[in-house]
Amino acid sequence: MEIKNILPVGTVVTLKDVDVNIIISGYCSVSEKNPEYTWDYSGFLFPIGYIGEESIVSFDTEQIEKVITYGFQDEEQLRYMEEFKKILATIEKNGKEA
Repeated sequence: MEIKNILPVGTVVTLKDVDVNIIISGYCSVSEKNPEYTWDYSGFLFPIGYIGEESIVSFDTEQIEKVITYGFQDEEQLRYMEEFKKILATIEKNGKEA
């Protein structure tokens, strides 16, 4: 993950080669199909949202084609991002794959 460009939860993006919008709902996603790999983001189809586990989309920064709108940011979220960057640095240091 590109640490300096972490997108906030609630950001809506389009992914390369996908014709739907995705709303970011979380970070450092791990799937049952590949539990050794850590995805940068998790999200849901927008505007549908969560409709079951099969609706969760995991993706990496380089798959994002376009940012449609950014999620809400306030002081609490910005503080969280500073702590989260430290966690990401540890993950990147150890490699995305275990």
